[in-house]
Amino acid sequence: MAGSLVKPRPRAHPLACVTAQLRTALSGSGMATTLRTRHERELTLLLPSLENDPQRSLQFLRADDETEGVVASPLEPWVPPALSR
Repeated sequence: MAGSLVKPRPRAHPLACVTAQLRTALSGSGMATTLRTRHERELTLLLPSLENDPQRSLQFLRADDETEGVVASPLEPWVPPALSR
């Protein structure tokens, strides 16, 4: 079909923790009782991306970063795990 756009498939976020690690981290914050009622979910986030990874947050970029000067592509879908009610 002429002029049709290819919709990128969501990919697993390479830096996201698994939900078990998320539960462990949150349980130390006093949220243990509410965590039992949480269900695993997936979010789809649209993030500026390079060819194979989401672009790093600007506050984490260093002067010697390999991606310095590389322009991010338009927003691409990434899927990190999440907990919800």
